Amino acid sequence: MIRLAEPGQERDAHVGLVYSTDAVRDEGLAAFVGTGLQRGEKVLLMAEPDDHTWQGPLALRGVDAGRAAREGSLATLDPPRFYPSQGQAALVERMLATGRPGLRLAADAEAALGYLGEAGYRRVEQEMEHLCAVRPVALLCQLRADTTLGQAPVPPLPAMIDAHLHALHGPCVTVSRDCHGVQLTGDLDLDCGGLVEAVLGRDTQDGAKDDASAAMVIVVDLSELDFMDVAGFRALLAGTKCWRERGGVLVLAGAHGLVRRVIEVVGGRHRGDVILT
Repeated sequence: MIRLAEPGQERDAHVGLVYSTDAVRDEGLAAFVGTGLQRGEKVLLMAEPDDHTWQGPLALRGVDAGRAAREGSLATLDPPRFYPSQGQAALVERMLATGRPGLRLAADAEAALGYLGEAGYRRVEQEMEHLCAVRPVALLCQLRADTTLGQAPVPPLPAMIDAHLHALHGPCVTVSRDCHGVQLTGDLDLDCGGLVEAVLGRDTQDGAKDDASAAMVIVVDLSELDFMDVAGFRALLAGTKCWRERGGVLVLAGAHGLVRRVIEVVGGRHRGDVILT
């Protein structure tokens, strides 16, 4: 289940949604769009003019997209208009000038990468990260990917991971990162283990650029994790394998209840390269 925040409770305005089924995508998109419409914000979806496939799923989840479109609260823009040559700030300021209290944008990451290229996508995401921090703007980026542990990651996933440090939602887990480490919220099991492995692998790969990184630790905060099975613990190990082989240490902080019990049963407490606090 996607745990997008309720109105007024968003942890961050720039979020990524990695989904494996249309139902998961539609649930996340409906929560994001519905929140914006309830607040009277302007909502923009990246879509081709003749693409109306998103309307039905939103309607099934209580979002009257047709009415919102007629009232001017919701609109679709094709990629050239969604990503204007003048930059995202120009689009944001034009939309906020209508008097709406905020702006929400939703885009498909693979389509954005196809239109912008990887360098352009990263540039736009950096600009949107800034705009989300300083203006009443929220951005939801969506990417279809099989997040099952052991599946090869889709090519756009690394760029998606790099662009969404604060809130990357998987099928049942949310991954948040800052200077202190990685925090997992929700459930960690086979279905989303591939996403967690990819995020940890990306973070430890970046850390490897520093020769001193092998003497450092990576902290994964499990205090907000409600459930983890053996496959979930294997994802933590797989994502940090190269890091630990170079001498790095994985610190698992805040594990409690069943999560802590799983780690203890599979030997996580007695590994020299894993510390359970």
